[in-house]
Amino acid sequence: MRPTEKWISWKRDQNLPVTNKPVTVSRITPSCRIHQWGNGPPVIVLPGMAGGLNLMAPFIRDLATDHRVIGLEFRDEFGLPTTPSVRYQLSDLVDDVEQSMELLRLERPAVVGVSFGGVVALELARRAGQKLGRVVVQGVGSHFERRFITKVASWILPRFPLQSSPCLDPFFNLLVGSNWPDQEMVRRMARQCWRTDQGVIAQRYQLVENIDFRNHFESISLPVLALRGDRDVLVSKSAWTGLGEGLPRGRLRSIAGAGHLAFATHPHLVAAEVRHFTRILKRAG
Repeated sequence: MRPTEKWISWKRDQNLPVTNKPVTVSRITPSCRIHQWGNGPPVIVLPGMAGGLNLMAPFIRDLATDHRVIGLEFRDEFGLPTTPSVRYQLSDLVDDVEQSMELLRLERPAVVGVSFGGVVALELARRAGQKLGRVVVQGVGSHFERRFITKVASWILPRFPLQSSPCLDPFFNLLVGSNWPDQEMVRRMARQCWRTDQGVIAQRYQLVENIDFRNHFESISLPVLALRGDRDVLVSKSAWTGLGEGLPRGRLRSIAGAGHLAFATHPHLVAAEVRHFTRILKRAG
């Protein structure tokens, strides 16, 4: 398999864009850090379980060419390890996003959440959907699935230091979709993920272990686009279709050749889906 121009974009352009000075807000709320790039319709971006916004850099750079992208870093994403004294719940992270929206005086923005950030986005839509315009999630299903790879992760994360372990290379190959042509790119993405403290990753993992949206579909009435890489090993096709088909205004789109980290390996395709979804809703309105 040969790497395409789209696939190597993360390797070439892995840093976040320079903030656009006229519209930049870079503040720390009591719980999270906010950054902004570009001009246009506002889109809140919520990153995954590890790697923060930097892992989403090419996607953010693409979307910021015609959108005002507001990136939120979740609490504990600043190099400080988690301790039992600062334990929090998923509802606390939803509060963080709501407070950030109020701080920036956003009216019905779009929200894009990937993986763990997608779970937060759906919880926000369930609790405060009237404050949002639309939601796009990637790498999220209708419920948490206890598949072999997630069982292994839940056992290993709290017990073993993994940052320098070479045995993780096959794991990250699975996350990007297997048979990846550029192993240096995989290693760079892995290093970016491990910039998030392992204790923080373990705590975030525990927050989603019991997540199940199947009993809450009717409370998410706004338009939701569910994206999935067709090689995603963490979210099954059935859980993904269950989410899109169960939501009253859900839509489904597959990203060919992508794995769980489609937002990082295929950023232009994910950004194009976000734009297309927005245009559909504007025409419908």
